[in-house]
Amino acid sequence: MDEYYNYPWVVFTLKNERYGVATPYVRSMVAMPDITKIPHAPQYIRGAIKIRGQVTPLIDLRRRLGMDSFLDKISEQMVMLKQREEDHKSWLSELESSVRENRPFKLATNHHKCKFGQWYDSYIPKSYEEGEFLKKFKIPHRQIHKVAIDVAESIKNGEQGEAIKLIESTRENELAEMINLFSSFIEITQEQAKKEITIILENVGDKTAVAVDSIITVEKLAKDSIEPMPDFGATDKRFLAAGLAKGAKDNSLICLLDAKAVIQEAHSAV
Repeated sequence: MDEYYNYPWVVFTLKNERYGVATPYVRSMVAMPDITKIPHAPQYIRGAIKIRGQVTPLIDLRRRLGMDSFLDKISEQMVMLKQREEDHKSWLSELESSVRENRPFKLATNHHKCKFGQWYDSYIPKSYEEGEFLKKFKIPHRQIHKVAIDVAESIKNGEQGEAIKLIESTRENELAEMINLFSSFIEITQEQAKKEITIILENVGDKTAVAVDSIITVEKLAKDSIEPMPDFGATDKRFLAAGLAKGAKDNSLICLLDAKAVIQEAHSAV
């Protein structure tokens, strides 16, 4: 690795971690192109892409390093959002049934306690725009759960008809708004799948593409900030890692990948 101390490194993210590859091996960085599946390839080989007419294997670098695939996480979030939408439809239906059947309502009345509320309170938005959109859930979500308290008060006062009207109004307004928000946020989540970046690596004519979450910067790393990879045993990360370094701008820890090892492994796998 000594020969590349004087070259910049492309620093990128995988999940919440930073990685780098030396620029002499980087040919280009492009938006994720169309992918063709490769039969019987290892799970971390997402498929093949065509770059300037040349077919190139694509490594899902997250999966290769033992993380959840970016696409898998997107799919999981979409399924979760649809389920949370159904939860709130069922919640309001159960509230109505409890009123009509004159029995206690036992589901969460605190909007922080339902599964969506727990996710909402702990979720870290991936962008400013996503965070601003998520704020739109706050009021209708709180109002949906609050209606259970208002309904209980109406029942206490012997006003079952008023309780039903409250539920119907909530279904037509706050729940309808929540359903539209869930639908829009699922579309936003789908769009995130298109934001992956493909880095094209090349060594002695052999090319390999790697899928990464985002590009952070291209910067030179101080020689005294680069250290050999610690011996953590036979981990997936260690086989591809050339060392560790601290970022020049913010001292963030960067795992430096051995681009030659990445390229060699991809071509051996297919």
